Amino acid sequence: MNALPGKFDRLRTEFFRPAGRNTASGIVFVSRVNGATYSVSRASSIVRQATGGEVTVYSGGSPREGRSDKFRSWDEEKKENAAAFKANRVPVLVATKAFGMGIDKPNIRYTVHFGMPMSLESFYQEAGRAGRDGKPARSTVVFSEYDEIRSDQLTDPDLALDELRERFEEVDGDRNTEDDVTRALWFHLQAFSGASREVDAVEALIDVIGDLSSSRRREIPYDGDDDKKHKEKAIYQLLKLGVVRDYEVDFGGKKFTVHTRPFDLDGSRQRLVEYVRATTPGKAKVFVRRANAIKADNPGGSREAVLALIGMLVGFTYDEIERSRRRAIMEAVQLARHAVPGVPSRRQDLAVTTSGEDQQAQRGNRRRPHRAVRLGVA
Repeated sequence: MNALPGKFDRLRTEFFRPAGRNTASGIVFVSRVNGATYSVSRASSIVRQATGGEVTVYSGGSPREGRSDKFRSWDEEKKENAAAFKANRVPVLVATKAFGMGIDKPNIRYTVHFGMPMSLESFYQEAGRAGRDGKPARSTVVFSEYDEIRSDQLTDPDLALDELRERFEEVDGDRNTEDDVTRALWFHLQAFSGASREVDAVEALIDVIGDLSSSRRREIPYDGDDDKKHKEKAIYQLLKLGVVRDYEVDFGGKKFTVHTRPFDLDGSRQRLVEYVRATTPGKAKVFVRRANAIKADNPGGSREAVLALIGMLVGFTYDEIERSRRRAIMEAVQLARHAVPGVPSRRQDLAVTTSGEDQQAQRGNRRRPHRAVRLGVA
């Protein structure tokens, strides 16, 4: 942040101050609302200290710290924060990706990505908020990597998910070696717990729902965040097939209320094929043949048909979506690791902060000492 004014030939005392349409507005993107690392609250504090100016925040959920008024609803407060930023009353906004793509603010001069983007697409979307008036703009990725060799091993696209999980567990929990790559993979592995576990969760849900031939209303209790996450994913998968019509979450009572409709095999087949066709068109024909082979013409057939379709859906998710997202992480690592300051990237310059230790490591054995990421050195 301290280096930014010089990139635009501006005085630091002026650069981080409101100046109407001439304000050098900037967005600092973070990956999390709360948490010790890369959270809205932590980043806003660092940015405020580095710039000496006013900073506001925006995120989908409410930050536990850094609220200007804890007695107002967060929805109301974040809307006012966004309005102050867009009206040039506050020059810097610290935000998660919840700060929408539709924001058309022409005088955003820079974006700072506090941590590695999860994909090239997300980086382009976020970096693309800057320079919309055609004037020079800059996008900086603040990237930390403990060991390139370890990162390459963990992001190997040919690695089976179970193998990745084993390798990750060997390094997970060591705060001294935590970096952007391990943080990204932690979120990835939380999202993809395993195909068999997901199918088992749907089967358990069907057992609670019972008869699938009629409309039903069932309450599904959950115990803690992890149980909630897995049960909600199972509900959502049945929603994709049209078995579940709608559901509500009672956070106080810790339960879901699930509304089902009578199982329609043809309709569920079509929903599955349409989902595959929209995601990976080349796979659609194969799925049509496999889906048409599923029957529900015997007692208990509806249950078995639903589980067969769920098996196809989950298998497709892991074969295509999971691997695609893992490749996106690998590409983001390569972007952050090898980007050169001053090289255009969709009209923006991409710069990656490096230290003297990093440069020595690149000339040596490829191992970089782990370093704390600080916006003040960008």
